[in-house]
Amino acid sequence: MVNKRWTYEEEELCKEMLRCGKSYEEIAKKVGRTVESIKNKNWKFWKVNKKIIHDIDFATEVFLKNGLVLEEGQVYINIATPMTGIAKESYKAYQSVANVRNGHPPLLFGLSNPHTIHNIRVWLSIYEPLYKLISDRFEGTDEYLDWIDDKGNPFKQTWTRFQWGYRNPNTTVERRAETRRRMPHEVRKEYEELLADGWSLIESEEYKYVNTQVPLMVESDEGYKAMVTLLNIQQNDNRSPLLFNIYYPEISTYNMHLWLRLNPNFKFGSNYKLKDDEIYRGMDARYKFICEIHDEFTAIWDNVRNGHGCKECYLENNRGENNVNYNPNKTDEERERGRHIQGYDKWRIAVYDRDRYTCILCGDSRGGNLNAHHLDGYDWCKEKRIDVDNGVTLCESCHFDFHDIYGYGANTRHQFEEFYKEERPKRKSWLC
Repeated sequence: MVNKRWTYEEEELCKEMLRCGKSYEEIAKKVGRTVESIKNKNWKFWKVNKKIIHDIDFATEVFLKNGLVLEEGQVYINIATPMTGIAKESYKAYQSVANVRNGHPPLLFGLSNPHTIHNIRVWLSIYEPLYKLISDRFEGTDEYLDWIDDKGNPFKQTWTRFQWGYRNPNTTVERRAETRRRMPHEVRKEYEELLADGWSLIESEEYKYVNTQVPLMVESDEGYKAMVTLLNIQQNDNRSPLLFNIYYPEISTYNMHLWLRLNPNFKFGSNYKLKDDEIYRGMDARYKFICEIHDEFTAIWDNVRNGHGCKECYLENNRGENNVNYNPNKTDEERERGRHIQGYDKWRIAVYDRDRYTCILCGDSRGGNLNAHHLDGYDWCKEKRIDVDNGVTLCESCHFDFHDIYGYGANTRHQFEEFYKEERPKRKSWLC
């Protein structure tokens, strides 16, 4: 054989075969080298890297460290090949050395474990000794298996449902296994230990317990109600139940009414009530409310909780010194020039509503570009500043064109009528 330079691939193949316990002769034949060259080449490698030698002793040590005893007769191939390990209570796990070393929990029941039937029988001997498994082949957790119940009657049931406590469907026996079902007093105790402060299980609710994934009703000291599963509060750090849940619209609607009663005068000094025919549809849905001052209004529930409910209440309570942008150094005259006067915002919205948010000249109704124009100018006609009949809706373009011709200040109704008569035929529709 020619004494050629080693390639990286040859070195890696040689190392892996040595780890797997292959003889030098077998390796020499595979890589095309002499036995002497392999021994000389890898002598330094094994001396420096003794810790990475993988063999059956290495696999046994890894399994033992993780609570598994390697079954006798196992052959080590490599770190990724599954091997059988015996766990507590004689369960058999089927895992690779890599997965065991990385802390992966053993899969006792599943298609990837060829010992699932054995493990089911072990489970029965511990938890249901009066039941027997007849099937010798496992094809999935949701596939039916053959069983014999505690009275000797054969029946079919899936392994998943059997674990949940369902038994012989032919005799309507669907009792839950005593070992898997918590007693009522245990359910109440566990709920009250895990729930946030101020929450507790409603009286007699513990008798409705089925399993950790079926919700039970809980109640707060303030009177709020919620549906919560035991699994949810076991897994979540935030153990306060969800007050508004789209899957429980009736309970969520009750909580909405209660929240409004418990938070009167929340931000603007007015009490709100949810209309009786409303039902919870989500935090971002729009609902009809009744304001004790301004009658009915529509708002998103999340906005109401954040203090943005009735628009009229907002406008009345967000002016003057209550406004975050209020400047105490301004004079009343400066505020008038800046149009920061009582009722101005209402006037502008009323003009838009009357004109259906559409420019009366060109018909532009896209929104976001409208202005409320005073027929008799704001600067000189003080008595009509918030008179709806003294305002019209114009788009920004038409509004600019008007003032470009007639200037800013001292504008009159006559000027606008003249402008309208001349420009209207030219601007019949902004879509054209």
